[in-house]
Amino acid sequence: MPPVAPVAASELEAVLKAAHQDGITLCIVDTAPHAAPDALHVARVADLVVIPCRPAAFDLATVGGTVEIVKAAGTPRAVFVLSACPVRAPEIGEVRAALTGYGLPVAPVEITDRRAFARAVAGGKPTGLAAFTVRKTTSPEVAPGMGVPAPARRTRGKGPTVALTIRLPRAEWARLHQLAVAEGVSLQQLVLEGLSRVFTERGLPSLTL
Repeated sequence: MPPVAPVAASELEAVLKAAHQDGITLCIVDTAPHAAPDALHVARVADLVVIPCRPAAFDLATVGGTVEIVKAAGTPRAVFVLSACPVRAPEIGEVRAALTGYGLPVAPVEITDRRAFARAVAGGKPTGLAAFTVRKTTSPEVAPGMGVPAPARRTRGKGPTVALTIRLPRAEWARLHQLAVAEGVSLQQLVLEGLSRVFTERGLPSLTL
């Protein structure tokens, strides 16, 4: 887990300098969900400000205050990210069009509102489509145009893990998904347990789960 620490806005610059001296190259500052007095100070020391906005009238009405703070702070880069979006809701396109009027880029993908995000607070991280959404939002294809730090590309065949794609008829996938939900485990866990059982039945050591 990366180090996490509560920091007062007045101490942020000193903390960032100390983090840099310790070899930390990326710091994420999570501020209050409104234009608090400390927001201007935080924006002044940031290289990039990410402004989340839900596709709702109340969010759209208040986002202007955040934009004014970013402009007053002279932050080098800023970008809107649509978050908590209902899947395929028409409001997404409407809000996206409205945000372009502020003169800041809008991320071409949005973070959808999935139950896995809420469960991730207790479980550690999202899985399935929710995890795919997060990876897509920060993918190298999205990041360069907005100045968002892109994650390093994995080198095929040289990492400690290997991705395995399994194709199933939709009906069989639905059965597998229902079983995973009933057992309270991930699809990956079920597949690994099944493969491990095949190894065991053939007198081979089971897979390391």
